[in-house]
Amino acid sequence: MSGILSASVGRNGVNKSKDVGTVQGLINVHYKKNQAYRAKIKEKLVIDKDCGPSTIGAIEAFQSTVLKWNNTDGRVDVKGKATTWRALNGNVQGSVHIVKKRTNGQYVVHSQLKYKKTLTGNSTASSISRTGCTLTVLTMAATAIGGRNKKWPSDLLPKDLNPVKANEILKSSGAFVGGDMIISKGANALGMKFEEYGRSSVLSAGDISLIVSHLSKGYPVAAHVDYKRGSAGDHWILIVRQNSDGTFSAIDPLFGGEIILNRSSANNARAESKAASKKKGVLFGEKGNQDKKAGPKTQKGQQNYIVVRFGLLSPLSLGAGPGVCLSEEYKKSSEVFSGFSLTTHTSKNAFDIF
Repeated sequence: MSGILSASVGRNGVNKSKDVGTVQGLINVHYKKNQAYRAKIKEKLVIDKDCGPSTIGAIEAFQSTVLKWNNTDGRVDVKGKATTWRALNGNVQGSVHIVKKRTNGQYVVHSQLKYKKTLTGNSTASSISRTGCTLTVLTMAATAIGGRNKKWPSDLLPKDLNPVKANEILKSSGAFVGGDMIISKGANALGMKFEEYGRSSVLSAGDISLIVSHLSKGYPVAAHVDYKRGSAGDHWILIVRQNSDGTFSAIDPLFGGEIILNRSSANNARAESKAASKKKGVLFGEKGNQDKKAGPKTQKGQQNYIVVRFGLLSPLSLGAGPGVCLSEEYKKSSEVFSGFSLTTHTSKNAFDIF
């Protein structure tokens, strides 16, 4: 069952057979997981890819029982807010504001540090807590915009993803080389495409417009940040919103907390230092805008974040299946991203990661 819909399904819908089958399959997932909905429609649908009265009735029942609509239309749209589709597909809804304060985002938040016993990808030594920032970023993004495919467990919905479940999906999709992820394949496996900027050229201030435009569509941006000497990207975070004051809110997968990034580097000690003369970036962490749940060393690292590369994440287009690279650039074997490693940043304080 695909997690992609190309056109409307239901009453007065386009009702392409493949799309109807997708909706019927998702209805059956909710039938299994939701007792109230199960009582409403009485029995599972036959997946015959034909949009008849039973399918339309099941869509209406979903809208009234799950979405609490008084006026149902019996149709799943993919344009506009696509509220029924997002709920049926299992994405977090717009009314759910997981990240508090200024972020107002539609993401289920996870901390990679909770997963000390699960190895990242096919690694034999490194756990998600040590090298799972990329995985955790993609997981959080997929809860809002991801989609299912044949590699997913039959009853798993995007909103129920966590890094352990996503790790298994990516492994079965061939997205890992050892413990390192081919990020385009990782995104594809979770129903998203990844459009990268800054790998082969240095980012410029003009590239911020790409981030702003993408966020305005309701889609997140995976950002690779540099914060330590002798490197050009150490950790991944998820940018989820531009704020009214021009700053940007991001979720740091270390603790799952909000941090703020600024266009100006004036308050970023690393960007203003001589050591960072070659560390060009487009967004910057600054003092006072870091995750308050983190310890002082971690907060200091977050203050020094410089976004040196980023990838625009959006729902996977129709026809691109799991693990399919969406451009020739992504087919390069060198496109392997290591997760954030804590190996050289041990601390007696479990909350001081940097």
